[in-house]
Amino acid sequence: MTGNVLPTGSATVDLDLIAAINAARISKSPNAELETKADQLYQANHSFAVYGTLGPGKPNHHHISDIKGTWTDDAVTGKLVQSGWGAAMGFPALLWSQQGDAVPVQLLRSDMLPNSWDRLDTFEGAEYSRVLVPLVRGGVANIYAHADR
Repeated sequence: MTGNVLPTGSATVDLDLIAAINAARISKSPNAELETKADQLYQANHSFAVYGTLGPGKPNHHHISDIKGTWTDDAVTGKLVQSGWGAAMGFPALLWSQQGDAVPVQLLRSDMLPNSWDRLDTFEGAEYSRVLVPLVRGGVANIYAHADR
């Protein structure tokens, strides 16, 4: 682990690792070695934090309702902004920030997620980037944050 760590829940998150993975993803050149490390440390590839239209009971949940897994409540930090295609439906976009306010999320953990990311990336489109974020209760999850940071 590097020197830049964040205690979350009962775990410690390597923020330098998360930042490197997110930078690679945003530049459209994912780093398989770093992705594997994050999955080994946090099972990140099997965790999806949802705060908008894909959540249970929300308008686009049907896009993930076939993904079987466990749902729990959690939170991430950042702020919600009236931007992205979801804003027109009443669902603002997340701008993740380590120092931000707590933003409630519903966390899906599933062995089916690794085979679902490509279609979810396509659904979310260019206005959102799938990034890794620390969870308030501990661990790391994928989340779709506003692409304009």
